Amino acid sequence: MSKVLGFSRKNDVFGVFSNFTESQLTYEGVSYTNPEAMFQSMKLLNKEQRKQFSSLSPATAKKMGRSVSLRDDWEEVKYDCMLQTVLARCEQEVNFSETLKHTGDSFIFEDTTGWHDNEWGCCSCDKCSGKKSKNMLGLALMDARARLDKTLKTICCTVEGVKYEFTIEDLLRSDSIYDLMNYICRFGD
Repeated sequence: MSKVLGFSRKNDVFGVFSNFTESQLTYEGVSYTNPEAMFQSMKLLNKEQRKQFSSLSPATAKKMGRSVSLRDDWEEVKYDCMLQTVLARCEQEVNFSETLKHTGDSFIFEDTTGWHDNEWGCCSCDKCSGKKSKNMLGLALMDARARLDKTLKTICCTVEGVKYEFTIEDLLRSDSIYDLMNYICRFGD
């Protein structure tokens, strides 16, 4: 496939990748009404406290997640928590898993233009043009896809006629990759 795939919660086909999608998920014995609630609950270590997120809407869960006392290791584990959320979706949502597999080796990013989230996605507005996008949700999706398809070793995309190929490890471990990710998110085909 070798292309750049941007999605948002408003996108018809790939909008399923958004954490704001309504879906029933169970993680560590707690059922959630959407992936955002599950992810935000992971900011807490206490399972009983996590339950308070179980029936919240995505927007309410995100807002509540901003007001909790974060677990001490949050900055070190937040990517892994997002990956766990995506992997739970792969296991529990057939449509999600099949849609993710269908993306092949494409570079995936959440288009957050409108709410300027350059940590979990990529915003291409003028206000954010100089900011580095981490695209951590996109990375978690590509990471989960590689785990589902053991033959997939690289992510490929073509930007302005130039083909790029890299591994998940390249994307996760290198700060210098952010410039390339910004370029791909903004100018990819």
